[in-house]
Amino acid sequence: EEDVCLSMLFEAIRTSDGAAATHWGRLCAKHGVLDRRLQSSMLGQATAGADGGTRLAALPHWYAVLQGDEELLEELLPHMAADDVNVMPGGCCHRHTSGGCPTCSPSALHLAAGRRSVSIVRTLLRLGASTALPMCFAVQEQQRPGLESTQVILSGFSALRLARYLGEA
Repeated sequence: EEDVCLSMLFEAIRTSDGAAATHWGRLCAKHGVLDRRLQSSMLGQATAGADGGTRLAALPHWYAVLQGDEELLEELLPHMAADDVNVMPGGCCHRHTSGGCPTCSPSALHLAAGRRSVSIVRTLLRLGASTALPMCFAVQEQQRPGLESTQVILSGFSALRLARYLGEA
């Protein structure tokens, strides 16, 4: 039953069905599997920004900053522990093509964030989804003015300092 709940939650997120995401999210939370990662092979290309670019392993708020998605960032930040806000990315992911990267398999929150579905992110956070699980996502350097290379991200900036930097660029 837990696997069915999780699969149905991921399908609801993939199809942007907020009512179904709420229903299946509640059941997943009840069964304690809301933060379980679904193998991307069960969902196809589920990881955020699966289409090229350097891949970064980081907490979801980094994704929001790099996408310039203030609304998503505003949803995530209040649910984060103060220490997690300043957690640096785990580095670049080079294993996504060969497998073996534990962060390349998304949780429901990662999938919703990657699809920039703020209402579903909000629902999952209210249900207790963790913002402390890293996710793997592509960084499209050409999408962000002022982001000359991924080295800027890994140079010691916190996500909030990077947001400020990109806002001034």
